[in-house]
Amino acid sequence: MENRTRIKRFTPIQQLFHLLLIVTFLIQGATGLARMFIETSWGKTVAWVFGGYEACRTIHIYVGILMLCGFALHGIY
Repeated sequence: MENRTRIKRFTPIQQLFHLLLIVTFLIQGATGLARMFIETSWGKTVAWVFGGYEACRTIHIYVGILMLCGFALHGIY
């Protein structure tokens, strides 16, 4: 049998950073599309999931701030 060496690519904190960035990116995309296409039926449906147009705007802003802070911390780490 050959001896295989496993290389650990990401630490648990790096995995957490990646998960945070993925989730915030997806929320940003969903709320942004809902706001951009609010006049369509699917845009209204997506906005309804987040609590309406104004709630989408609020979520979009705060999640964007969280995403930028998470990205900055990820870069510093």
